[in-house]
Amino acid sequence: MKQRMGFVSNSSSSSFVILVKNGKLTANKVLTAMNVGMESPLYHIAQKLATFMASTEEKNKTELLAEYGVTTITELSDVLQRGLTEGWRVYIGEASNNGDGPIQALLYNLSIQYEDGDIVIEAE
Repeated sequence: MKQRMGFVSNSSSSSFVILVKNGKLTANKVLTAMNVGMESPLYHIAQKLATFMASTEEKNKTELLAEYGVTTITELSDVLQRGLTEGWRVYIGEASNNGDGPIQALLYNLSIQYEDGDIVIEAE
């Protein structure tokens, strides 16, 4: 059984976690967190990145414990523990640098730490 204690990070992929307090994860929530206006030359890239990040599936406690090969939430990363204990919706996604397109390659190379009252995004 593969056991992982934190984010996936190897030569071909890296993980990101998104916590959402109110409602479900949407591309608009991620795009709003990025704070890239429509007038920006980076808007279309940000929009594609937000759409990709919002395409992840929500994970519940049972799924997270099984996926990480642990038995209690205290064995999970701080951000995952927080999401579960504070009742946030937890989403985990993965980006690859192996030919899956420029948006995934961009996300693979970014380090993101963002938080406001409704969303937390962590990517390593």
